[in-house]
Amino acid sequence: MNFRQEYEAYFGTDKLARYDETVIANLKIPSDAKLFLIDVGLPRTYHSGGSFVYNVLPEIPLLGAAFADVYFLPQEYHGFRAFCTLAFEDIGIGCGEVICFYCLDEQANGQVIELTRPFGDKWAAILLNSSIPQFAEFLFIVDQFRQWLRQRAVERDRSGRPFRCSEVDLRFRLVMRKLKQLDRDAITSLSHEVDFPSWESILQTMINHCGCG
Repeated sequence: MNFRQEYEAYFGTDKLARYDETVIANLKIPSDAKLFLIDVGLPRTYHSGGSFVYNVLPEIPLLGAAFADVYFLPQEYHGFRAFCTLAFEDIGIGCGEVICFYCLDEQANGQVIELTRPFGDKWAAILLNSSIPQFAEFLFIVDQFRQWLRQRAVERDRSGRPFRCSEVDLRFRLVMRKLKQLDRDAITSLSHEVDFPSWESILQTMINHCGCG
């Protein structure tokens, strides 16, 4: 199977949000990214591990127009197009406060930017991926890692044996190597305002959540 087939089979075509062609048409991003959003899509809701959940924004609004007043976003980020949010998951309520926006930077050929607040109230923009298709492939690989961790945790609990953290560390390194091969810029790019690339921090959160941190 090619990536699209694996991706659709893994997440389920009924659980992928395909964006409206009229919404996508005027975006200043590469044609392959537009086609991916229209024909394939992104997971409607995606649990990253811990107490966080992703949710897509079908209208891909301008960040400034939709969220600036609520989240006090600096003017320099108002032109980003937000296609997804990351929020705390409140049990019984659903999504709580948004802690991160995933955006398209139309001024940088459709790069995927993570807008987050790593330390308090100051927002920082971090290069997450070079394009939407690469972002989707990263999600696919990272979620496979999450599922593998969950399975290992189940096996640990059934057997009563300690979690083999050396095995987890090896798998983590293999995943990071694969991500770097797919999109080197996303792994090697650092914001001067944070201490680590975002994808690495997501993987580490998953590891910590399963009890091997």
